[in-house]
Amino acid sequence: MDCNFARASLAFAGKRGELATEDAAALDAHLASCASCAALAQSERAFDEHLHRAIQSVDVPAGLREQISVRLAAEQGRILRNKLLRYSAMAASVLLIAGLAFWWGSRRIHIDPHQMANQEDVRNAYVAVKTLEGAEEYFKIHGTPVLLPSDLDYNFESSLDVLVIDGQKVAQVEFQRGEFKARLLVFSRKHFQLAKNAERQAAASSCIVETSQNEDFIYVMIYFGESRRQHFQNQGNVVG
Repeated sequence: MDCNFARASLAFAGKRGELATEDAAALDAHLASCASCAALAQSERAFDEHLHRAIQSVDVPAGLREQISVRLAAEQGRILRNKLLRYSAMAASVLLIAGLAFWWGSRRIHIDPHQMANQEDVRNAYVAVKTLEGAEEYFKIHGTPVLLPSDLDYNFESSLDVLVIDGQKVAQVEFQRGEFKARLLVFSRKHFQLAKNAERQAAASSCIVETSQNEDFIYVMIYFGESRRQHFQNQGNVVG
């Protein structure tokens, strides 16, 4: 061990456990052979002893211990309150999650087979009527009043239904005449609009979609396969 390392180690020599055993032994060996470092070590020990005696001679002010105890108790109380607040918040969160789970479970829509059977009876009754007025009445009692195209022959009506698209009700009429099938969707212009620059007619591999509109409604007619509008029109309205 050289002098620089020995003098740096002196700061830890008097503190128990802060200097490794092998370093302490090396320091003792160096101090035994180096008078300069030994004198410095003696000086630092004398200073430490003098400082220790000075501290011991200072009188502790009256009530200091009690003040320290009160401060410690207050600090412990603050820590305890913070813990209680955290635990309370955690408990409240658990209760909130449980409450939300219960609310979510209770808000699920109940399925009533008896009600569904009655609704199907009503639907079939109106489908059996097979008139424009009957179809409009069906949609009216289901909260979807519409004006249906008058050129179509509702004798070919095969199904009536109310769809919900983006939270809004849409009337649907399906037609079938032999092998020809079509579907009519009626959108309220209060809630829907045609896409900008949308073509009046669009074709795909399995169907043709045809659109029209008036002041209140947008009509979307979907023809499947070889079906066309004339296959479902009143005889007097068939063109060509």
